[in-house]
Amino acid sequence: MCKDTGEPGDVHAKYTALGDAFVVSVRFGSEHPARKRTPATRFHFVLDNSGSMGRNSQAAKECFADLAAVATLGVSLVSFETTAQLLGEAFKTPQEMRDVRLPRQGGTNITAGIQASIDLIRKIAKQEDSHHLLVLLSDGMHGSGPPPSAVLPQMGASLKKDFPKLRLSVVVVGVTRNSDTSMGMLLKETLETVPLDLQPIYFADSPQQMTETLQHMNLGLASLQGSLVSVSLDHGRFIRLVGEDGDATAEVLANNHEQVLLCQGEAPKTLKVDGVAYDCQALPSLDGDLVIKALEKQFDAARVRRVAAGTESTRPAVKQLGEWIAILEAASEKTGTKLELAKASPKMRLAQHRALKTAVSGFRSLRNQLAELDAYAANDSASQAAFLTGATRKYGAKALRRAAAHGEVDPEERRKELIAEVQALQPRLRSALKADLLEKAQLLPEEVQMKLRKDLAGSDDAALQRACEKMAASMGCRKSYVSLQSNWEHLAEWVDFSPEGCNTEYELLMCLGTVGYPMEVERRDATQMNPYAMNVTRIRATPVDTASVATALHSEQPVVPPEGGKAVEDVLILVDPEAPTASKLAVSSLLLRETYTSVVLCRDLHMFTGNSMVMALHAHALLATLQPPGQRTDDVVQHLRRQFLGRAYQCAGCGYGPIDHFACGDLEAHHGEQIGSSEINNSCPRCQWFSPDIGDWQPWDGKVPEEALPQGSEVEATCATAAALEVFLRICYSARKLWKTHDQSDLYQLCQKLANWESITAADDVDHPVKLLLALAIVDDLPEAALEQVPALSLLNEQCARRAHDELKAMGHKEEPQIMNAARKRVATFLSISSSSAPKTQELMTPEPSRPCVREECCAEFTLSDEEFDYKKWVKDSALPMVHALRTIRTLRALLQSRGGWKQLEKDMEKGPQAYIDVVQALQTTKKPQLDLAKWLDVKGPYEANRVLATMAAQAFLHQSSKLRRTVDAGGALAEPLPDVRDGETLRNLAVDIRMAIYDERVARKNEEWASKGRMLTLRLAATAGVAEYEAMLGRATHVHGLDKYTFWGLWDASKRDKAKMSAFLRTANHGFSYKHQP
Repeated sequence: MCKDTGEPGDVHAKYTALGDAFVVSVRFGSEHPARKRTPATRFHFVLDNSGSMGRNSQAAKECFADLAAVATLGVSLVSFETTAQLLGEAFKTPQEMRDVRLPRQGGTNITAGIQASIDLIRKIAKQEDSHHLLVLLSDGMHGSGPPPSAVLPQMGASLKKDFPKLRLSVVVVGVTRNSDTSMGMLLKETLETVPLDLQPIYFADSPQQMTETLQHMNLGLASLQGSLVSVSLDHGRFIRLVGEDGDATAEVLANNHEQVLLCQGEAPKTLKVDGVAYDCQALPSLDGDLVIKALEKQFDAARVRRVAAGTESTRPAVKQLGEWIAILEAASEKTGTKLELAKASPKMRLAQHRALKTAVSGFRSLRNQLAELDAYAANDSASQAAFLTGATRKYGAKALRRAAAHGEVDPEERRKELIAEVQALQPRLRSALKADLLEKAQLLPEEVQMKLRKDLAGSDDAALQRACEKMAASMGCRKSYVSLQSNWEHLAEWVDFSPEGCNTEYELLMCLGTVGYPMEVERRDATQMNPYAMNVTRIRATPVDTASVATALHSEQPVVPPEGGKAVEDVLILVDPEAPTASKLAVSSLLLRETYTSVVLCRDLHMFTGNSMVMALHAHALLATLQPPGQRTDDVVQHLRRQFLGRAYQCAGCGYGPIDHFACGDLEAHHGEQIGSSEINNSCPRCQWFSPDIGDWQPWDGKVPEEALPQGSEVEATCATAAALEVFLRICYSARKLWKTHDQSDLYQLCQKLANWESITAADDVDHPVKLLLALAIVDDLPEAALEQVPALSLLNEQCARRAHDELKAMGHKEEPQIMNAARKRVATFLSISSSSAPKTQELMTPEPSRPCVREECCAEFTLSDEEFDYKKWVKDSALPMVHALRTIRTLRALLQSRGGWKQLEKDMEKGPQAYIDVVQALQTTKKPQLDLAKWLDVKGPYEANRVLATMAAQAFLHQSSKLRRTVDAGGALAEPLPDVRDGETLRNLAVDIRMAIYDERVARKNEEWASKGRMLTLRLAATAGVAEYEAMLGRATHVHGLDKYTFWGLWDASKRDKAKMSAFLRTANHGFSYKHQP
């Protein structure tokens, strides 16, 4: 509620008490004047132009120029070396700034650079009221002039005294460990009046990383929205860092985000925004979420102070922050609870989450930050930068979210959009769920069917919920092992959903979900741009519901699978054959299709870029389900940590752990004690170290030594389990319901490419080989020959090439020459190719023979070796998962032909597991994977197998990109399609390719030498030659213009000294040259 002086809805303010302090939350409505006006901002860049920066000064200027379009009032640039120069006061466009030339480089006078920029800010502050943002970039310590530590405190005090209302923010960029992080934080401490929600420092470990670091900074600066407003108190002071006196006024950005402030004094029942008074609502109890946000900001400020001014400067803050955290913890203990998700309704899940979130996640983080702040003692710039930014990963997440392809996302507007869609879906979901229930009820006795129809005749949602529960009990349907509810029951929650009390998008995910399968996902930074740039490493067959998992994860409570092992974090959601119509509506909703998929793939609510994300999850999951089961060490590690961490010990001698001495009161008395046929041994299992004093044993650090892990199994699994194969069929069913699969569909066309032996690279619109697997499994009718040996081998080779490309890029190589050089080095290691076996160049004065002639004489021999690079394991790791999948898909396609195709199998799956158990049983085989790989490769004997594996690896690395795998006609670089990896000559030719690349490098070096010496050497030789010998030198080409330019001009220079030679030269020159130079 607002006072008469403020428009209703302009500002929403509330506060909660925290001991003798108060935490204030301010939100600005979309109609607030500050949300509508254009921010008045100026950026001021202070750029290190010292000699150590080299070309990086220019690169930094280019990055800074990109922000000229962001600052509404212009951008200034000061460069400093031994002195400082103002290169421009108000660049309005990026090009204006790029056109400015940097001065000559010199020393490092940081003080002069800062002073020049502050002088400009002073000048502007006399003329206008704007928000100034000063960015300092340097790669070294101050070297000349007064040190910043001596000047900055006085400079800041004078600036704030002369301009008490100045709005100045500071951003620091440090390049390399030679930069001065503490000086940068002193700059923020002394000059900054408006802290921004950005990283305290942007730090690049090396000059090579500087551009990427600046791009992250640019994203952060460009994402800032809203104009600055003044929030003030009549009877209190806002505290920027606890221990300071504070100020009655604070400057905040008026945007669509909540602004959190900490104040002391009287309860802030009223506050003013730009002089306009608004009521501030008192919350009835301590709001843990709000307090944590305020304390996080205090920790940010304390870290800056700690680096800028040392340990003693933060002692008061450490003490007070510890007291406030204790207040939070005490308040939490009174309302503490644990998650009880079995049969929990959406409202129950939300209530439990809110009770736990503060206690679990916030307190642990705050305590860790407090301990780190109190104990931190490093003084080098890199460690200080890590200290400043390590606890603030939130900044990176914000920048990524704000930089999403669809632009800025207003969380509140998005929440309303999702709720509106759910409400629009509810009538359709109600009808669909009833239809699915009635269809399923046909499998039940007649009297049960009649009762169900009667229960569903009305529009009572409670009756629908009861019908879902009864159907689940009667049919023995799959249930989430967490909620103990069937998918029907979870879908009924959608029909009965009320948005009251659901305040965020993530809370919507806790309220509404579906039953799916736990999966483990390996993500990469590029997943948003390419959703196939990830990997599903495992699918578990025990169903779980997304709502319970979302609740547990957001409450930082682990969801352990019934079989143990790694906790569940992600769920594969599928169209359910038990409720095909209703589940398709839910899975296709914005909440699950976009928001939940974005969380799974990108760990962000707003990163969804299209349905390809959903298909990528289906495709990668399909591959994962078809792998034979195996015991995984990470499961064992997770189990041991859950069981022993916090109670077990480790050896003080060798570090072995865990050793369970829990509840043992006398180690020495029991050590060696005989109990039946067993003897108690309290010594270290590895080194036999022992101490009777429990204090001598160190608490276990959670590291599991190799000796404590299982050492392999006696029986090697050969195929996926029956449960996994059922999940595989459900993935196929879901994909068929979500995408078209007829003979005109995109998926069918992918299969046709494979059947036609066409290239299947990324440039051929094949996003990933797993997409082809999905297509092969689900299309209505498969093109003839799509699963035969040659197409299958093509798929395996493409899989290897994609992996090779990813590995080479992961090495840090970005340009094609670098990538190819790394690829040749790797292949040369396992083919035992050395540079000495490559063709040599001729003497400098002797022309090289044609390249085809050199290639014909080039050595093609090789010796396979797996010492440096195990090519056999690499190929098997790349290809075997695909072989398992292809084998199963081939069997499935044969089964479909004999039992009515996919249409019939879909009907059987909708009836229940017993209707298609024959398919699951037929998909299980006993053939060993290695034998199966040999069959797919059509090789006989170990030598041939090793050669083919080496050929696959070599071709994958040397032809890892689309361009190198496609012919010229298709836009690639190949004169002919890639040869068969099973052909013995293929590997010999690849060996020749490597040696010819070495020869090409030698020729290039020879040409460079010839460019510098060729003209002079030719002149010397031609000058001493007789006329006949000279004419012979001219005769190397049909006319002299066919010679290289260094030979041409060397011969011409020699002819100037001899008329006969000149005459001979001009006779073989063209008419224009002869006419011009005729004596």
